[in-house]
Amino acid sequence: MTEPKDPDLCRTLGKISAMEKELNHNKDNINMRQVSARISTYTADVSGVCSALFELGGMTVIHDPSGCNSTYNTHDEPRWYDQDSLVFISGLTQMDAILGNDDKFIRDIIRAAEDLKPSFIALVRTPVPLLNGTDFEGIALEIEARTGIPVMYFPTTGMETYIRGAGMALEAVVNRIPDPAFHGKRKDSGQAKSHGEKEGLSLEKGPWVNILGATPLDFSIGQTMDSLKDWLDRRGYRVRSCLAMGSGPDAIRTAGEADLNLVISGVGLPAARVMEKRFGIPYVLGFPVEDYGRILDREMSSLSGADSDQAEDSPSDDLYGGELYDGEFYDSEFYDKEKSDLQDSNLNTDHSDRGSWVVIGEPVTSISLACAIYMRTGIRPEVISPLETDPEILDWAKEALNVRDCGEEMAGESKQGMKKIGAGGISCRMIQGEAALEEALRPYTRIIADPLYQPICPGKAEFISLPHEAFSGRIYRKQIPDLVHAFIDLGLKAD
Repeated sequence: MTEPKDPDLCRTLGKISAMEKELNHNKDNINMRQVSARISTYTADVSGVCSALFELGGMTVIHDPSGCNSTYNTHDEPRWYDQDSLVFISGLTQMDAILGNDDKFIRDIIRAAEDLKPSFIALVRTPVPLLNGTDFEGIALEIEARTGIPVMYFPTTGMETYIRGAGMALEAVVNRIPDPAFHGKRKDSGQAKSHGEKEGLSLEKGPWVNILGATPLDFSIGQTMDSLKDWLDRRGYRVRSCLAMGSGPDAIRTAGEADLNLVISGVGLPAARVMEKRFGIPYVLGFPVEDYGRILDREMSSLSGADSDQAEDSPSDDLYGGELYDGEFYDSEFYDKEKSDLQDSNLNTDHSDRGSWVVIGEPVTSISLACAIYMRTGIRPEVISPLETDPEILDWAKEALNVRDCGEEMAGESKQGMKKIGAGGISCRMIQGEAALEEALRPYTRIIADPLYQPICPGKAEFISLPHEAFSGRIYRKQIPDLVHAFIDLGLKAD
């Protein structure tokens, strides 16, 4: 039997083999870290891709018998109620999976594309085609050659979380947007410039900002995104695009003309890195939860050249046309690392100064909430992320309460490299698996998390409900708070 060439398949088979050996040699004392018996699991990477691409005018095809599509439609996508999107399932049969029937898969996609004329086609892998080694790269190239429509393939497995799936989807999107030079705009794509130095832009109207990492899996369909845009508007920022809620293809095509990217969740970080490399656009991590908005505003101002707390008129609707940038298939190395590599690199391993509060959830918003609690109460909560967490987010958490010391700027010193001063940061650890989480939660007296975490929380701890659509689905959707004004909705108060 020949060795499979697909690296994801090789890795999966290797994990299965390792699990079999562990079961055989240690049947009585196996550590089942990834088993959840009493709590929910997070939305999978397949749904993450679909969610990120929902509003962008393409056609998403999930290659699967049916299960992944029904999960996405039923539990992970609230926008079905008021807008349409082209999301299809291939209807993979048992015989097709065994014998291989890629021609039918290709013909069905081409027929649908000719009828519906999407701006792009996205192919999404699931566990069955992963295990049978479907050649998605070859299929994507053939469909693109025969239709003339850009095709993107996403190597999802159905076994990772939405952070990976939505992150790779937004990364692929920004890899394909046109360079601003295509519109006669900014021609530099190297070192980021301050807002006043960029060509064709005026300080009088305030800097343009892209919001990166917005999906209903983290921000649902409540008031949070409207409040975020209002927060930006009141400080003089103009939203160029929001990836990927509330902005259509025309707005996305002009995203390379922005002055700053605001990364509001881990989903947006891969796209921010690409845009910094391609267009020289700096990015800031964080979400303006209550008082933490002051620090975030200072950080954004230092990179964009804007004046803090300066109100500005609403932006004009000046949009530009253009074709999709002909980028390569998604090929990020970070998400191919083993989870254990990240888990071993948790920051702040010395927890002697551990606070009595903990926030569980998506790392960027959770760290921002923890910072806001510290600024309001003097209590420094810790954050536990059960999701894939980029090491850069863990490093940012260490200094999340600091601001750039503008008073010590030296000649020739970039604002990106400027010394930071302030109250330090927040301890953030990535912990996955029900047993490990239950053990980690024992010392805390106040826990802020999705209601479905309650079964593993210590009985002595006060539990504050913070519903997360990616964890509990639509069950608590009406109780999801406006994160910009979270204290009122959560009823938070100091001890």
